Amino acid sequence: MDESRHPAGVGLSPAKVNLGLHILGKRADGFHDIDTVMQAITLFDRIAIYANGSGTISSTDSALNGEGNLIARAVRELAQRCGKEVDVDFHLDKRIPVAAGLGGGSSNAATAIRLLARHWSLDPDEPALYDAAIATGSDVPFFLRGGTARATGRGEILDPLAPRRTTWFVVVVPSMVIEGKTARLYSALTPVDFSIPSSAHMNLHNAFERPLYDNFPSARAIPEALRSLTTAPVALSGAGPAHFAAMPDLRAATELLVSAHRDARLAGCRIHLARSIPGAAPIAMIRNEPGV
Repeated sequence: MDESRHPAGVGLSPAKVNLGLHILGKRADGFHDIDTVMQAITLFDRIAIYANGSGTISSTDSALNGEGNLIARAVRELAQRCGKEVDVDFHLDKRIPVAAGLGGGSSNAATAIRLLARHWSLDPDEPALYDAAIATGSDVPFFLRGGTARATGRGEILDPLAPRRTTWFVVVVPSMVIEGKTARLYSALTPVDFSIPSSAHMNLHNAFERPLYDNFPSARAIPEALRSLTTAPVALSGAGPAHFAAMPDLRAATELLVSAHRDARLAGCRIHLARSIPGAAPIAMIRNEPGV
């Protein structure tokens, strides 16, 4: 990205954790029906848009440059629905671990949609935004509004939930890389992993635990270490391999963060402290006056 250019808008792109993830079964179309509660958290990427562009995407992680980035698909979907040409470039400052079960790619896509919609003066409730989001990926619609929501179907059917009491999360991400992770773990699911939540209130059961631990046994060390350090709930997020402990307050979360950093079993892991977000993460347009 040319550092002499001034951004026309910036947005924070949050991660999420899954407060339980049930797989109900496999659908005729090859997808799976899920039932999960997603919670946005204060672990952010940052996306900037630059006027007089053509949809070019750059990133602090060079592997995410260009058309392979989910942002590219999202903005194409929105532009097609609105009959517009993409007239901005995007720069992604990547902080959320990639392919960890924290929703970073989906969040980036949703934030790009929101920024482009604001740039084009579209109503934030314009149906084209949701339509573009669902066409991009199942988790993308959630990030248009963030906060807390129950997601069913493929993940695209959302039931917004009342903001939770502020919860702090210690998120642990191992250095392991799983090629084609989501598809690989979905294909490893069997009927033994399918279940139906006992109530509308999710527990922290995650259907991907067995496939993940069976195929990548070293991942078991993370929840085992966390559970030896805290009595707070510990769970897998998404298809992993990120795990988290849900803490009741900042003091307890900070104490666990310190202990986790000192624990040899978690050496090499990225460890983050974050809290729940009650709504959408902020975006802002920037008015660059001549000569400024």
